[in-house]
Amino acid sequence: MMTWETKPLDLRRYREEFVKQYRRYCGAVHEGHGRKIHQLENLLLRSHSGKVLALARAAQKKGYPLYGAKLEMMANMLSCWEQPSQPATLYFMEKPDGSLRWIFRYGVFRAAQQYLVRWVLAPRLRLHEGQYAIPGRDRTAAVEKAKQLIGAGYDWIIRGDVKDYYPSMNGEKALALLPGPPAVLRQVVLPPPGGLLLFPPGYALAEEVRRGLPQGAATTPMVAAAVLAPVLDELPDAVVVIIYVDDFAIFASSKAAAASAMNTLQQALWAAPVGHLELKFCDIHHVTEGFGFLGYHIFRSAGGGATACPSQAGFERLDEQLDAVDAAPFANPHAEKMARLISWRCSYAAWDGGGTADDTLIAILGNHFGGDLEELVELIRLRAQKTKEKVKPKTLV
Repeated sequence: MMTWETKPLDLRRYREEFVKQYRRYCGAVHEGHGRKIHQLENLLLRSHSGKVLALARAAQKKGYPLYGAKLEMMANMLSCWEQPSQPATLYFMEKPDGSLRWIFRYGVFRAAQQYLVRWVLAPRLRLHEGQYAIPGRDRTAAVEKAKQLIGAGYDWIIRGDVKDYYPSMNGEKALALLPGPPAVLRQVVLPPPGGLLLFPPGYALAEEVRRGLPQGAATTPMVAAAVLAPVLDELPDAVVVIIYVDDFAIFASSKAAAASAMNTLQQALWAAPVGHLELKFCDIHHVTEGFGFLGYHIFRSAGGGATACPSQAGFERLDEQLDAVDAAPFANPHAEKMARLISWRCSYAAWDGGGTADDTLIAILGNHFGGDLEELVELIRLRAQKTKEKVKPKTLV
C-alpha cells in the first residue's frame, strides 16, 4: 500500500501554478518593465512549485526515485542563493589529441538550481536565429535546415568547430553579459569551489577545470549560446549559419563569400566578449562533394535537392552494437537487436531513406538478420517514425 512517503507527487498542480507565474514573467520581459521583471524573477527563483518541478526534472534525469514527502522536504531546503553541501564529481574523456575533456556530474540539489536559473534566464537571453541545441531546436531541426538551404541554392559550405568551446570561455566575463541576480548566477552558472569538487584518483586540477563554463551543467549550453550570439552577428548577411553547440556549418552562394565569412568568423571569435576563441578546424566544401555534419553525410542529390544520411561512422557504430548483442548471452537476441536497430534509426530522423545508404544498411543487416532485408529496412523506418511521433517535443519548463 502506498503512503505519503512513497506515493509520487502529481506534478500537474505545481506545473499549472509555475506556468501561470512564468507567463507573467515572460510578459514583463516582452514589455520591458524592468522593476516588474526583477520582482517576478525573484518570485520564480523562490517559487515552491518551481523548486518541486526543478527537483523532479533533476531526479528524473539522474534516475533517482523521489517521492512525495521527500520531494516536498527537499523543495523547502532548496535555495538558489545558497551553496549546496553536495560536491560535484568530475570525470574525464580523452580527446583524439590526447588532451582531457572534464565533465561535471552534479547532485540533485545543484542540478535543480541549474534548471530554475535556466528557466528564468531563457526569456531574457537573445540568441542568434542560427543557433540550435536549445529547447525547440534539436539536432534533427538543424539538419533539416541544412537540407533546406542546399535546396535553396547555397552551393558552398564552411564546416568547422570551435576549439575547447566551454573551457575557453571566461566564466567571469560570461557572467557580466547575463541578466539576473549576480549572486545567484555566480553560485549556479560557474563551477563549485575547489573544496566541493571530487576528482578521479591521481588528479587535483581545481583551478584548471574552474576556468571556463562547466560541461555537464544544465545552464551551460544556453549561457554559452547567449554569449556566442554577438560573434555570429558579425557574419555578413550574404551567408547563413547553423551552429549546434560548437559544431557549425555556414552556407554561402559563392566560394568568395564563403572565404570572406570564414575570415570574419575567425576575427570575431578572437575578439569574443568572453575571451579569445579559436577554430579547431575550418574547411570549405562545394555541396556536390558532400560534407559531414552532426553525424550525417549531407550532399546535393541529382534532382537539385539535398540528402542527409548516416555518416560512415554512424553505420560502423550500428554494426558494433549488433556485434555486441551477438557476442552476449541475451535471452532474446533478436528482440534486443531490433530494439537497438530502431533506436539507432530514430537517431537519424532527418534521413528519408533510399539510395546507396540503404544498400549500406542492408549489407550490415545481412551479417545479423535473415529473411527479406529490404522489407526489414522499411519496417524499422516505419517503427522509428511512429516512435518519434510518440515522443513529446522538449519544452523549457
